[in-house]
Amino acid sequence: MVLGEGDAVGVDARLITATSLRISEASLTGESEAVIKDPSMLDGEVPLGDRLNMVFKGTGVVQGVGRAVVTGMAMDTEGGAIAGMLEQTESEPTPLQVEIAASASCWASRSLSSPW
Repeated sequence: MVLGEGDAVGVDARLITATSLRISEASLTGESEAVIKDPSMLDGEVPLGDRLNMVFKGTGVVQGVGRAVVTGMAMDTEGGAIAGMLEQTESEPTPLQVEIAASASCWASRSLSSPW
């Protein structure tokens, strides 16, 4: 895959070459400044934000050019992994939702017992 300034990255990929390549990873890591990318090999397990030889789906090229080999698409990307975790999260009702449910139940029981 060829990357150039202004491109949106549509897959996860490992860099082969990079010339002054800076990627905005705010959507993935929350980091507001663009990250300078380097195709060199990394040692061991590295946290997501420190994987300088990778580009990720949902990020954008701010400066420079590069070439990369695709390593993941769709749900097989880091963004897809985050989406999968969010799907598995069980949400609890908010305090407002609990209060509304209790009020509705109270009003329903009152209206059924009313002799109107």
